[in-house]
Amino acid sequence: MALYEVWCSHCNAPHNSSLTKGSDLSKNIYAGSSAWVKSSESESGWELAEVLSRCGSSVTIRTKTHEGTDKLRVIDLDSQHNSVCLPANEELAMDMTELHFTHEPAIIHNLRSRAEAKEPYTFIGSVLVSINPLQRVPEPADFEIYPHPRTMAERAYNKMEFARSQLVNAGEDPVNVAKALKEFGPINQSILISGESGSGKTESAKRVLIHLVDRQEYDEFTLEARPDLYDFQEKIIGSDPILESFGNAKTKRNPNSSRFGKFLRLFYDSEEDYPEDMILCGASITTYLLERSRVTYQEPGERNFRVFYQLMASSPGFLTEMGLDKADSIFNYLGGKKIDKNMIDKTGYIELLTSFQMAQLHNKTRDIFKVVAAILHIGNISFDADSTSEGEVVRVRETYENEEEGNTESYSALAFAAQLLGVEQKTLKDLLTITYVDVGGEKIVKRKDLHSAIRTRDAVAKHIYSLLFEWIVFRLNGNMRVANYNEDDINVSYIGVLDVFGFEQFETNGFEQLLINYANEILLTLFTNE
Repeated sequence: MALYEVWCSHCNAPHNSSLTKGSDLSKNIYAGSSAWVKSSESESGWELAEVLSRCGSSVTIRTKTHEGTDKLRVIDLDSQHNSVCLPANEELAMDMTELHFTHEPAIIHNLRSRAEAKEPYTFIGSVLVSINPLQRVPEPADFEIYPHPRTMAERAYNKMEFARSQLVNAGEDPVNVAKALKEFGPINQSILISGESGSGKTESAKRVLIHLVDRQEYDEFTLEARPDLYDFQEKIIGSDPILESFGNAKTKRNPNSSRFGKFLRLFYDSEEDYPEDMILCGASITTYLLERSRVTYQEPGERNFRVFYQLMASSPGFLTEMGLDKADSIFNYLGGKKIDKNMIDKTGYIELLTSFQMAQLHNKTRDIFKVVAAILHIGNISFDADSTSEGEVVRVRETYENEEEGNTESYSALAFAAQLLGVEQKTLKDLLTITYVDVGGEKIVKRKDLHSAIRTRDAVAKHIYSLLFEWIVFRLNGNMRVANYNEDDINVSYIGVLDVFGFEQFETNGFEQLLINYANEILLTLFTNE
């Protein structure tokens, strides 16, 4: 790390102080100064101390106990290798590259103090650190100066616009174009949002997108409103609750955790007469690593994707039509417990319907919910195993008997699933219970055992849900165009916003969670290397 000049108030002279590991910070600890010392009683592992005196490497410090009484300690800086007593900064900084000292307790204190003052955003150079405030906070007056997700959006736009203007000035000469790209960087920009689950990544991504759309609401030169962007803005805003309903779920760390990755690009084209001017013309969403395993299994204390509980908030008539009032409202894919009012997400259901309207998917709402309901019924399809000369074979248990208040109700999960998916019962039953083996070029029908049938059932449910999720994203992308454009056109640029799923650690971590955590580790490495 680079050296920078530090003014030492103890000896009233400038010193060169390195911020690299192993640098000698002890010379900045003197009588009357403040220092951070290791503490097992503090949540952060550090507490602020007053330096009373110093004699050589021996320092006497004073801290406060929980009861408010003074506590004196003597620390030998040499014997502790300068790892338990570090100098404190006199002031906070909205950009931590401006901090006098940038060690662990200084960074923690700066972030915590700003967050407590309702300033949860802090720069580290070109990186923005966000401490989730879990509430609305005032937005800064100037998005070009103060740390905020909107500031990152404005910086990305300005860089794209500047690089574009330099490329236009370079003309059509390939040498000049290559030189401009090397000197001023690529035109396309991306904002990477990463962090642990519950850190506020999705909300930050929303702030970035809203700012980028808002700044194009009026023509830059004529100041006339662009009414075509009103509809586009609704589609952008409406897409978020839809993706959250189908891709977010309650985990132990976060009640609304994103269980997929999302890369949203806003595309900008230029006018022929004014090639340096950037005009917002559309957007596209790319999703990846949807946690499909959550459809069929959730850890204790966690829940399935939100849309399943939102669907349960629909009208009684619609629930009856979907067969969701059957089986005593107990569905294996929702934890095998009776659905009660505490599990139903009425607010989310209303928001989802509104978002379908905004994203122009309202005419497909019934079809979407039919597929969601069918997945719940698939999870309730059960099997019986029979012993034969060929070994154990399985057959579908056709009905489920529900006895309540003296009435016996017959419920066929297979029948409802097939009806809602628009397929024959036999087709679905054969898919779950038989397989075809190629023997000498001839296909032989083989009946599955119980374990294979259950695995096939769950695999079918996960695959259908994944296809539904991809189809919704496809439809959203088809509606997010303000004007015709070609993504591969050299005149078309974009700003990308990557909203990465949060790091989680479960008691049982499957392959999907391994990929999620590995992706986060790679992104952290990218940050460190850059």
